[in-house]
Amino acid sequence: MKPKDGDDAEEFDERVGRRLDRLEAELLDRGLTPSPLPAGKTHRVLTALTAAAHG
Repeated sequence: MKPKDGDDAEEFDERVGRRLDRLEAELLDRGLTPSPLPAGKTHRVLTALTAAAHG
């Protein structure tokens, strides 16, 4: 994600947090478990969603 024009650090952090919450909810809805490892989490989430959509 990129900050929108006019975003301060707090607003940007809130938007990122909401996005991560939606991603986690999507994973749980599909019966997947998010990895507890922070490194590469976005890549693993996107890979899992792609696999679920095509599998």
